[in-house]
Amino acid sequence: MTIPFKPKIILALVFAVLIMTALSFFFFKQIDNIIHSDLYRYGLTFNYGWADQYWNSSNLYLYCQTLALILFGNSLAFFFSHIRNRNTFSSIASTALLFAGAGLSIASIYFVFRTDSIVNYDLYLYGLTFSDEWYTAYLLNYRLMLLLTILPGLLALASAITVYSSTRIVRIIPTKLLNLALIANGILSLALSIVYSSSILTLIGLGLLFWGITFAYVSTSEHVKKVILETTVSSQMAALNHMLKKQGFEGNPIYLPPRYFGNSNTCAVYLQKTGNIQLPSPEMMLENEAGFLFELFENSAAVLMTPPGAELAQLFEKTLETNFNRVDLKYLQQNLPELIVEELEIAQVFEMGLENSTVRVRAVGSIYSNPDTQTGQPSTWSLFGSPLSSAVACSLAKATGKPVMRTSSKIDIKSNSVAEEYVILQN
Repeated sequence: MTIPFKPKIILALVFAVLIMTALSFFFFKQIDNIIHSDLYRYGLTFNYGWADQYWNSSNLYLYCQTLALILFGNSLAFFFSHIRNRNTFSSIASTALLFAGAGLSIASIYFVFRTDSIVNYDLYLYGLTFSDEWYTAYLLNYRLMLLLTILPGLLALASAITVYSSTRIVRIIPTKLLNLALIANGILSLALSIVYSSSILTLIGLGLLFWGITFAYVSTSEHVKKVILETTVSSQMAALNHMLKKQGFEGNPIYLPPRYFGNSNTCAVYLQKTGNIQLPSPEMMLENEAGFLFELFENSAAVLMTPPGAELAQLFEKTLETNFNRVDLKYLQQNLPELIVEELEIAQVFEMGLENSTVRVRAVGSIYSNPDTQTGQPSTWSLFGSPLSSAVACSLAKATGKPVMRTSSKIDIKSNSVAEEYVILQN
């Protein structure tokens, strides 16, 4: 699901948050004047017993609102920077500051209620007499201050979600949404149980937290032992390596995008015998390429074949519920690490860096990078790298619509990491 990027709407929301937060200080001042001026004419006697409680609550309210106002202002500055430069850091900073400010604004509601409790209960113990004259003015200012405390928090929260969602593609997974809802409501119930000293809310909060955390870690995913995967894949990779080297194909593989074939799901790799790189033209490709696996070109001087990572790249698309023909490199940079590490658990760490036409990838703890005890090199490795390397190259070719060449690969056996570099060719 993609939320459209509407900077004017987001700016209007943030400006509204700033204005309402600033106005809340005015109504707080009105309430403070009523308590420290008007109520003394209705029998209130000054005493540190109620004054200390009132000052503590009011000061904490002011601290929260002041800090929230500062955070909202800084988030607005970062959002202006994001509008000009469209860089990832400014959008993340703006979102984080809005979330933090919203949290402080919502937390300050407790101190509003605490102040109201002091006025409506404690002050009567110190001689205060009820009267419609002071209570009407107090109630109006109290409700306005409460409204201008709640609304900025909610609007800031909505703005943060909008900024975050409009700068990236959001994948909504129902199970994760349910887990987050259970955990959030559990935390809220526990917080309210502390405020109202309610054992029922405590039990409800603990129950929601238990089931939320349980569902987050319990799944029905199917797993295969790593040794079985290595055994089945390594023999195929060894056979492919032997066949290509026997025929003299030892150059850098070039991954061709689907536009070369007229099929949005086709991804192929082109390999030459000579060191001079000559990109093929779409006219050279097979007219009916559906299901091809291995085809020789130019009197056996080049080969066109289905890469080892083609099926894995299709799994990436299926899991992300998108077609890489419709996305760009930024999308891959944002979504592939989470997909490979958390969703598919192919590697422990996956990083992707973009620099002009060069893409650098680093994978740590990949299931395809364990070294063979005899050779010291990964057993699931070929001229195309590992299946993960090949799948990344296929994804890059589809996202850019241009040929992609894997130019280098460095394997660190000690850290079980692989660093690879891909170049997007201009044809």
